[in-house]
Formats: sequence, C-alpha cells, structure tokens
Amino acid sequence: MENNWKDVLARSEHSDDLEKLLENERNRRVQHSGRYFYYYPPSGGRPAILSGLLPALAAAFWPRASEYGAKASKKLTAGPKARGIAKSAGGSIRGSEVHGQIDDFVHLSVDLFKKKHARVHPYLKRLVKNVFYPRNWTPVESEFKLFDEETGIGTAVDVVCVDERGVLHALEIKTGYETNWNVAEGAMEGPFSNLLSDSPRDRAAVQVLFELILIAKHHKVRQVEGWVVHITDANIVQFEIGRELRRLALDAYRYLAAERVLTKIERSEKRRDARVK
Repeated sequence: MENNWKDVLARSEHSDDLEKLLENERNRRVQHSGRYFYYYPPSGGRPAILSGLLPALAAAFWPRASEYGAKASKKLTAGPKARGIAKSAGGSIRGSEVHGQIDDFVHLSVDLFKKKHARVHPYLKRLVKNVFYPRNWTPVESEFKLFDEETGIGTAVDVVCVDERGVLHALEIKTGYETNWNVAEGAMEGPFSNLLSDSPRDRAAVQVLFELILIAKHHKVRQVEGWVVHITDANIVQFEIGRELRRLALDAYRYLAAERVLTKIERSEKRRDARVK
C-alpha cells in the first residue's frame, strides 16, 4: 500500500518499463469523469469525448449480444439462469465497492485505508492472498487510463502490478457472473471467430488483450503481461492472456479500427437522412 513506484523500480533487476508507463506524457492528456473519457489534444482546445472500450468491442466482436439478451429475457423464469443474471447485476454494484477499495489499497497508507474503510472487502482479501502475495507482485497503479486517437477509444486498466524482475502485469478484475461466467451466447466475430465464444470470460480476455495492445502501441514497453481475475463468493480464478490470443492482436486492432470507421459513416448517413426528412 502507498507504494513509491520509483523505489519498486530500484529493486527490480532490469526493467525500465514501469517508468515508461507511468511517466509517459500521454497520461496527462486523458481524464475520466463519470461514464466518459476525455482526450485533451496537445495543441490545446476543447477536449474530445472518447468511446469506452467495452461498447466498441461489443459493436465489433459481439454485436448480436442485445439480440441474445432479448431472446433470453422472454424465456426467463425464476430458475437458475434467471437467478444468475440477477446475481450478475448485483455483481456490478459489488464490483464498484471492490474496485474502490482496490484503488485505495494501491494509493493510501495503511492508516488512511483503515480510517476510510471499516472492513476490508473479502474479495480484496482474496486478491491479495491469492494473486499479489503468492506471485510476489507489487500493485503500483489502479484505474490506469489509456486512449487511442486512431480509434477514438478510452479505457482504464483495473490494476497494474510489477514483479520482482520488473515485468509489468495488467489485471482486469471481474466480479459477479456466478453461474454464467463460461456460458456462451454464440460465437465472436472477426479474428476471434474460431477461437473464442461470446461468454463473459472470453469478453474479459478480449478486453485485456486490447489494453495490452494500447500499452504496447503508445507506451513502448518491452514486456507487459495481461491477466483476468474473476472473483465470486465461492471462488477466485485467474488466467493469463496466452500466446494464441496475442497472435491475433494486430488483426483484431485493424478489425476494430475498420468497424469504428464504418460506424462513423453510418452515423453520418443517418444524420443526413434525418435532415432530408
């Protein structure tokens, strides 16, 4: 808690990647407020609103998700699947509390953390005991903001850790999805169609992959690993973004960029048609 990352860097064996990440001038050009990310161009002027990463990914790689959801809602009863969806909604509220405590765990001293929080959330305890401690990782930043001018996308990495060798690890923390974490509603589209299903688990993997893409593209670090950590009342599961998925990174980025261009064209056509009417 309240780690001085320069002290952490001094103890590392060989990497300056953490410095490249945290001292990059780009970090000052993006802000997050409420639902939106704002990009401040180096030339000055008004900030631009960036699209969130998850909505952009959904439009490109799992665009039929709303269709699946509509069909499911018609069939739902009070059975296990209905309860699972309700728990997922509750997981969103719980996730906000957990992420808030993670942010304070990274940035506050022990005394200030204890003053702010009457108790440590059980999910945070699991994260420390099952991820940070056994892997000897030091969390150095939370909600680390990233953006990409080409696609107009902004996002934030839940937690950035550094290991004893100085290697960076980007973590996405997911809560909820107690019964449907691995439930596929169909196949993903684009480069992932033969590898991933449209499940909460695989969506999280794609989210982390794109965070790794943005870090590699804009921060020029030599090595960063990506992880999904799924925490529920009953369990904690973690997995790394493997080579097979990472090999698709360039194709996936190009596919998303093309989808963003097409979306802009479609919106422009709709506005034009509305004016004509």
